[in-house]
Amino acid sequence: MSVAEHPLTEILASLRLRSSLVSMARLRVPFGVACRPTSTAILHAVLEGRCDLVAEGAKRVTLRAGDLALLCRGVGHVLEDAPGRTARPIRQLSLVSSPGSLPTVGHGGGGALTRVLCGSFELQHAGAHQAVTRLLPEVLVVRGDEAPIVAWLDNNLAMLDGQLGREQPGGAELVRRLLDLAFVQVLRRWVDSDEGPREGWLGGLGDDRIAQALALVHRRPAGAWTTDGLAQRVGMSRSSFHRHFKQRVGMAPAAYLTQWRMECAAEALSTPSLSVAEVGAKVGYSSEDAFVRAFRRAWGESPSAWRRGRALAATG
Repeated sequence: MSVAEHPLTEILASLRLRSSLVSMARLRVPFGVACRPTSTAILHAVLEGRCDLVAEGAKRVTLRAGDLALLCRGVGHVLEDAPGRTARPIRQLSLVSSPGSLPTVGHGGGGALTRVLCGSFELQHAGAHQAVTRLLPEVLVVRGDEAPIVAWLDNNLAMLDGQLGREQPGGAELVRRLLDLAFVQVLRRWVDSDEGPREGWLGGLGDDRIAQALALVHRRPAGAWTTDGLAQRVGMSRSSFHRHFKQRVGMAPAAYLTQWRMECAAEALSTPSLSVAEVGAKVGYSSEDAFVRAFRRAWGESPSAWRRGRALAATG
């Protein structure tokens, strides 16, 4: 199964995965750069050379060409060539952007060159980013000899040379797609590892048939899904599907469907033009009263109160 066809790709699309390129860093020994905390996950892919990553709450990690590190909760961190370097805040470094090229920052002395591709990831669906990143390790490292993700990125970026500048919308979109696919590959490797998750939809990805069922639910939350129907779609008996789903995800299929529908409803309520009844219909409720009751059980308040509260929060 290709990356584009994997259920994880569909699930992340439903959670509105948003990738963006931060910059290419060209660092020469001796060097030290400090990155402040962010609300997004941060990726550092070492294309050439080596550096040490020192992240808050995590052990020092040495990264070499071909290695990739994902700072899942965007903690503050330092990239340096050796312990004890004075780290300069990266925001103080000049960003050079020329037509068709990646935005680049340079820093350090006159020694060996290290090139690091820096990107960010965020799940923009209501509450999804925090819910997912709490299950991930502080720093997730993929070594080049384990998976050629960085080499794949580097080769594709080289083929796009001349189309990449921030002022080139088409090129920027291609870079985002590459980063999306890299993020999917990183998560897939972690899910399949012994350290992978044991709860939520991330846990469900460890079983191909449960993953397919999750993708169906995420793709069409308003679908008339039943445990029997989902079991048939993925080629399992009802009892086996229910048991495996609960073991992997931590809740029954019907409970997960309701939870996902309520998350989608909370997202849809941010669109003022949609009535409460229309939001309910979008997530599979033909009765407004039934939708309001389900929403209140999930969020502790009515859809209208939720909408008012979020509108007030947005205006400060």
